[in-house]
Amino acid sequence: MGKYLSLLIGSLYIILAIQSVSAAWTLVPNGSFESGSIGSIPDQWSMVTGNWDEHGGTTFSNDMQQASGTYFEGARSLWLHSRVVDTDGTRQMRDAWTMAVTEDWINVPFATHVRIFMRDIKSTHSLSWGWSNHIFLLINNASVAKTYLGDQEYDMIFTHGEFLSWNHYNYTATGADGQSWYVYEYSMPESVDKTHMKIQIVCNAHDWTFYSPSNFDDLEFAVDKVELLSAPAPYGPNASFTANPATAKTGETVMFNASASTSGYNGTHEKPLTEFRWNFGDGNIATIVTPIAYHAYTQSDEYNVTLTVYAPGAIPETSSNTYKVTVFSVPIGGHSFQMKGFAVEKPLALHGVLVVALAAVFAAVKRRMARKPERS
Repeated sequence: MGKYLSLLIGSLYIILAIQSVSAAWTLVPNGSFESGSIGSIPDQWSMVTGNWDEHGGTTFSNDMQQASGTYFEGARSLWLHSRVVDTDGTRQMRDAWTMAVTEDWINVPFATHVRIFMRDIKSTHSLSWGWSNHIFLLINNASVAKTYLGDQEYDMIFTHGEFLSWNHYNYTATGADGQSWYVYEYSMPESVDKTHMKIQIVCNAHDWTFYSPSNFDDLEFAVDKVELLSAPAPYGPNASFTANPATAKTGETVMFNASASTSGYNGTHEKPLTEFRWNFGDGNIATIVTPIAYHAYTQSDEYNVTLTVYAPGAIPETSSNTYKVTVFSVPIGGHSFQMKGFAVEKPLALHGVLVVALAAVFAAVKRRMARKPERS
């Protein structure tokens, strides 16, 4: 076992995916270690030890407890410690494992990443070579596991060995305690059953070169804020388009623009649109890979144009939308247009008033003419 783990030095798996959809970080149960008693194992976590030596004659120490005074958020964190001490002076493999494991199986179907905050990483040893302390972040998911650790199977997310100078963090952040914390973010393995998993943080002190009693190898660190990045549930693409002009003459080219259509999502990755399938409503259809299509109609009518977009791998993969286009004819020699109705009540009333007024004027003129004497 120790020989196998020594081969893991330098094995660091960092797969950082760019999230193009809205996602949110959520704590695993008691992921900030705020619940429980100082000096004891935090609520909703268990300590598992896995000490091993090749021939015997080794003293092991395993410690896990809730600590105060060191915290990224809240007021507490988790402290892990492993130590091996040679008692017989023989050269052999020795491992001290202290593991913090979530007690309950975690069900986060759309988790894509795991994030963990650490500080105060202290690795001490009595010899200058022959040791390899490690921090492991594992997922206990036996049904699809790929890494054996003792009699358990796991999907390994990352190994963090001192030979790598502890420097393979993604960034640092200042905690509520005013101190700098190392922040690690890693992709969840695709094979993990995310509806049935446990997070396991492993503190491993490993040595294979002790030659005298009292030689030792020791590792400790503080952990806080263990969380998962959960993406939204899968969704399909959305078909949307415009027609310009929406009312066209026969023979006129209409531009159909589906640039507003959006891609889909399968729960872990965005799925882009690869096809735009047009049914122009007059018996003509077209499948293209760009969002803009052109079409001219030969007869006047109203046409229901349907667009179906295709995003392979999305759930669902297609989406459709329908838009009505009106086409009219233009006769030879002029333009045809629709006559619109108009109200007649007010124009007729005004006409009556004018007629009465004119009649009164003519009557007055006629009377005046009648009173004038005729000239001889």
